[in-house]
Amino acid sequence: MVLKHAMWVHGNAAKIQDSGPWMNIIPNGWGTHFKMANQFHWIHIPFTLPIIIDGIRPQLSKALILYKTIGDTKITNIHIWDGAKRIWAMDDLSLQGNHSTAIDPSNNWSVTPVTVYYGMGYSLGVQFGATKDNTVPELVIYGAGADLTTP
Repeated sequence: MVLKHAMWVHGNAAKIQDSGPWMNIIPNGWGTHFKMANQFHWIHIPFTLPIIIDGIRPQLSKALILYKTIGDTKITNIHIWDGAKRIWAMDDLSLQGNHSTAIDPSNNWSVTPVTVYYGMGYSLGVQFGATKDNTVPELVIYGAGADLTTP
């Protein structure tokens, strides 16, 4: 397999699935901040990517997310969708910390190559814990990437 493209989307494209009280969502030039306490939410990151490269449909081979958690916040799920079909998932995670400035084992994952046919998006399950010492739990998404190969 040959790496054909590395696609990235900026973190300020991230959106929350549900809205409601006690949420503070702040898009910035460098990403999107999601601040709230004692709630679980899905956060979605859409991709625009080529679905045909040199006459061949690409295959997703690596997923990357640049993020930082503050306070008692954990990314518990990462699901990748190709249109309405889930093509990859990791559940029962407990991802925390600052993984926003470089690629490391907590922000990139190899994917058994899977062909992408339609629009692709990442869905992150995020558990925002309790406020502690005046720190409201927070997740900042800086960007998300996808390595695409062709057979």
